[in-house]
Amino acid sequence: MAAAGGGTWGIVEMGGSAAQENNFWELFARPAAGGPWRLVTPPAVADNGGLVVAAPAAGQRLDVAFRPSQGLTFSPLALTGEGGKTWATGLIDTSVADVPDALARSGGTMLALLSDGAVDQSSAGILPAPPPAGRRTRRSRRPAGPGAAAHQHSKRRHRPAPGRPGRDGQRARRLERRWHAPDRVPPPLSSGTGQVLASGTGSGGSVWALLPGGRAEAVAGPGASWRALPPVPRDTAAVTAGAGSGAFDALAVAGGTLTVSRGTGGAWDQAQVIKVPLQYGSSS
Repeated sequence: MAAAGGGTWGIVEMGGSAAQENNFWELFARPAAGGPWRLVTPPAVADNGGLVVAAPAAGQRLDVAFRPSQGLTFSPLALTGEGGKTWATGLIDTSVADVPDALARSGGTMLALLSDGAVDQSSAGILPAPPPAGRRTRRSRRPAGPGAAAHQHSKRRHRPAPGRPGRDGQRARRLERRWHAPDRVPPPLSSGTGQVLASGTGSGGSVWALLPGGRAEAVAGPGASWRALPPVPRDTAAVTAGAGSGAFDALAVAGGTLTVSRGTGGAWDQAQVIKVPLQYGSSS
């Protein structure tokens, strides 16, 4: 989950069994001024393998990479400059790594951490034109074909330094941090003996982390200390800073239902329920 000048983005896994490919990764967006969350998952690509995003510091642009699933050997891309209202397509011709922040963008340059540990650097900085006004794309889970428009131009790949990211994310070297000064990196979080289940960034360099046992912590930015949030609602999959000062949203998932709870102190109040029309069995 990431926050940019154009609002807040959240990714959660919904549906049923991943073993039966009935799990679907969904993308949600909330405007910068607050208001309700809305479903903005890019259409026409199988997303059972997971989504990885790169958001700039400002604006409504977002780059989304789909991790390969259902026999794909490459990672399709979806690009938006309108807060998810329309999407353009592209691809990375190999698999993006299964770690948070495997995709990052700075200006016209994109970095992608690949499954083999290499880093793909692309100088493609132009967002393709959105579909014509009025055109609607039917939601589908079919994989994008090899003919999808490629985004790589002047592409370069290199091997990262030792200590490449691991799946649990606790020792991950995030690509985002390669492009920021060390004094902007939040202090380490001690998660005890448990894994960090989910994490994300917010405005002003803030970071949140979801821990086992319904625990969550947040840090306001560089130089600040981690602080515990109230115990999150059951089935919470992600937490993000709310629109108001000191406010947080907890996103809980149960099958195809997303429940948003909002808290500013010691309690969470239900704020929104979104029913997602998942196509069970469409990916098998």
